[in-house]
Amino acid sequence: MEIVECSPLYDAAEITSLMATRVICDVLACQVRSGNLLNRKKR
Repeated sequence: MEIVECSPLYDAAEITSLMATRVICDVLACQVRSGNLLNRKKR
């Protein structure tokens, strides 16, 4: 997954970085729920 932000001149309120954080958290939560991020056994 790749997240790209707008130029700081066009995003003074940093809305894109906040939205990117939300997207990353949602995607990770979906992967955990579906079982794609299972705990691996430690060696």
